[in-house]
Amino acid sequence: MLADWLKVFRKKKRAATPGQVLELLVLEGEDAGDNFTIDANNIAITRGTSRSDQQDAILLRDPTVSGQQAMIRRTDDTTVIEHNRGATNPTLVNGRAITSSPIGPGDKIQIGRVILEVRARKGFTLRTLKELSVEQEPETDASEQFVGEATEARPATFLEYSLVVVDGIEGAEGEQIWLEPPSCFIGRDPSSAVHIDVGAVSRRHAEIVWEADQIFVVHHSSVNQTFVNGVAVSDRVEALPGDEIKLADCVVLRLDHQSPESVASREPPVPRPGPDPNQTSLRVRMEEKFARDREIEEKFAVHGSFLDVDVAGSYLMKAESNRPEFIIVSFERWRAWITVVIEEFDGMVLNSNGDELMCFFESTARCVDCGRSILDRLDAFNDEQNALPSPFRLRIGIHTGSSLVDKKRGVAYSEVLDIAGHLQKDANENGILISESTFRALPEEAPFEPAGQLEREKIATYRMIL
Repeated sequence: MLADWLKVFRKKKRAATPGQVLELLVLEGEDAGDNFTIDANNIAITRGTSRSDQQDAILLRDPTVSGQQAMIRRTDDTTVIEHNRGATNPTLVNGRAITSSPIGPGDKIQIGRVILEVRARKGFTLRTLKELSVEQEPETDASEQFVGEATEARPATFLEYSLVVVDGIEGAEGEQIWLEPPSCFIGRDPSSAVHIDVGAVSRRHAEIVWEADQIFVVHHSSVNQTFVNGVAVSDRVEALPGDEIKLADCVVLRLDHQSPESVASREPPVPRPGPDPNQTSLRVRMEEKFARDREIEEKFAVHGSFLDVDVAGSYLMKAESNRPEFIIVSFERWRAWITVVIEEFDGMVLNSNGDELMCFFESTARCVDCGRSILDRLDAFNDEQNALPSPFRLRIGIHTGSSLVDKKRGVAYSEVLDIAGHLQKDANENGILISESTFRALPEEAPFEPAGQLEREKIATYRMIL
């Protein structure tokens, strides 16, 4: 559970120390003072208004930022920014126009009138918190990880992936096509590693590419589309076991993953006798779906309370000041102050999205107490640290529930975080709005009253009594 993961880094004997978290601080432009945590492998920089449910993009209001300006791509070793060729204004790193450039602490990114500074802090993001729970496998002699002569050896983990034909190739449903790194082309060209002899499929339709322990589907065809789980791939997208890859409107392949032991002992596929696969495919697929759903629930379900805090009316606060340095200093002080209060109540600041922070707590009661303490101390913060004409006014939303988390890849599949953000947006200024699941975890005397439902989720809410 997520609560257990917190204990991992709290206990020194486990040697879990905070790592480096990269963030982008907006120095100039309409969003000056906003801060964005780089907490995904692929993040788009685009124009728009930041919001809680936008986890894979940095949204900037400034009109000099294009709709698809750039991409930030992160690996274990580097973080790179890539300029989108269709963007109106260039992307500059330290004053130089780039197509692709690594970035690190101290670098400055300029897009039109917007200047962002790359910063680093010690700590954990939601992603790295999950990764701490992954058990380290014992080191193995390198010779044990290879089979055959040295010139033919490959790491066993590279041999674990295959494509299973789901639909669109007559008589081949269920057949397994093994994949080998570093890349495999899919298409009608006979030289393709995955040869699909179907007229609607392009000669070089798509490609499977390995990057460290991740696999990506890359679209190549200029005529026919590639889809992953029903979503069109414009460039490339990460794929996970169980994902379905559709070529044009006819061929469906499923990415499969097996253990190294089963891979090492596999034999060439032989035709399976029995009834027409088309007559049994629905039953087989439903059985597979049932087994996958049960495995996901057993292995990846975690529980926790999430607090989302946002500055109400921040855009107008900034517009009232003609001193960018006052904006940046005030919002930096605000984030530092919030972090201190969160940690005082045994919570963690996980992500920054503009002027909004997402935080996690092991204890629901401590989470709510922290929210109340933030509001109780807000006047003192405004008096002593805020350099802007208008005071900081906050909205706080708290939701408690289970998330599905891929601990190996550090990816969450859940509405829990989104609902905390939606509660925050419905909260009164300098108020707290909590979900029913949070309310039921509190003592009976907790000072909250019914406040209706969230419109989208139809979840009962409770408002803090001032």
